[in-house]
Amino acid sequence: MDFKTPKEPKSYADPRDKRLAREYFLLEELCKKTSKISFKPAELTKSSGLPYKYRIFYKVQTIVGIDANNKPIISSGPHEAEITLPPGYPAASDPPIPSMISDAWHPNIKSKNPGKGHICVNMKFISAAEGIDGLVLRIGELLQYKNYFAEDRPPYPEDPEVAKWIREIAEPQKFVAPDKPIDNSNLMDGVAVLPPVENKPEDDSPFTIINQS
Repeated sequence: MDFKTPKEPKSYADPRDKRLAREYFLLEELCKKTSKISFKPAELTKSSGLPYKYRIFYKVQTIVGIDANNKPIISSGPHEAEITLPPGYPAASDPPIPSMISDAWHPNIKSKNPGKGHICVNMKFISAAEGIDGLVLRIGELLQYKNYFAEDRPPYPEDPEVAKWIREIAEPQKFVAPDKPIDNSNLMDGVAVLPPVENKPEDDSPFTIINQS
């Protein structure tokens, strides 16, 4: 892929090209403000060579699965997501398509096939005046478990199996809760509230920790 940094958005004649260039610079500015998020273009348009698909990398603690005892397996990443900007974006009828490439165990992210990795987020906040930088942050907060929906009612969780585990095991045993995320650090300043995990936890720990680089 022969990627070149886009020109200023106003220099493009085509409205879609203007928007794609704008999204690149929004992501670039976002990632300058945090050590927890990075990105790279994944696919380019044939006509203008502008990115319309991105890989996003998160260095946060999240649940990537459960062990034989139904305890959460925690990983500090990096966790890889993908965001595709379809041809009609930013029209409400053609919103961004987010998905996880790496494993995630979250009620609003599909953990198994078919549809593994699909992320269910409210796209109403994406408008012609906004960008995908907000979506990138929303996905990060899902991974941190700052936001999740696990109730057995409309609009219904994306992954019923994970949602059931949340309701019947994780919340009763206080692994997670609406006011107890897995990672409470600020995505935008890199200051961790949770202490870094360097050693394997004791046998009575509620978590299994995976350290990755």
